[in-house]
Amino acid sequence: MKQLSEQSGGALDVEWNDSTGTPRLLKGRLSAPSEHTPEWIAGEFVRDYRALYGLSDPDQELVVSAVDRSDPEHIRVLVRHELLHTPVWGDTLRMEINHQGVIQRVEGEIHPELAKQSLQQIMRQTFSEEQAIAVAEAYMIERQLSRAASKPDVARYYLPTRAGTPLVYAVRFAPAQQEGTDGGRLVLVHALTCRVIHDEPIRFGQSVTKAPSDLQPAP
Repeated sequence: MKQLSEQSGGALDVEWNDSTGTPRLLKGRLSAPSEHTPEWIAGEFVRDYRALYGLSDPDQELVVSAVDRSDPEHIRVLVRHELLHTPVWGDTLRMEINHQGVIQRVEGEIHPELAKQSLQQIMRQTFSEEQAIAVAEAYMIERQLSRAASKPDVARYYLPTRAGTPLVYAVRFAPAQQEGTDGGRLVLVHALTCRVIHDEPIRFGQSVTKAPSDLQPAP
């Protein structure tokens, strides 16, 4: 933090995430000017400040997943947290880089020390995506929840807020009708037990990787 404050000339704004002990927001002159690519600039930042986010090997744990050049003032870079090529649910850093190659804002959430805690857990054998979809569909039918006839989207994630083995399949059902505010249904299926652990409505346009509002066991 002292190094960042000096880099910003003493004009550094910081907001902390109390639950993770990592910064929720950094705002200021966070890096020196650079002519490198946005991907390289973002990578250098997380390598320099890996300890701030509790990362052991940022080259393996963080992946640049998107670069947005639509804003005339800033280039936006989205960095995703992964463990063994499995995305960590809700863990991303969003960076704003000006056209001099200076990072001016880093915002997001990173759960620290996950690689040390969960390396063996994440390598264990899991149920397949098809099995997870079948369980989620049966759950929807049993509770008479509406869904489109099309096959739902599914992806595997690491759920950092869950104790034990936190591998889940996120199964997203499209809405039965394109009306109202309900954009479908998100069902989380535990990857080792193939049991539904959470479900909630999804509004139109909401990303499937957005952390659920409440991760209590499903009824």
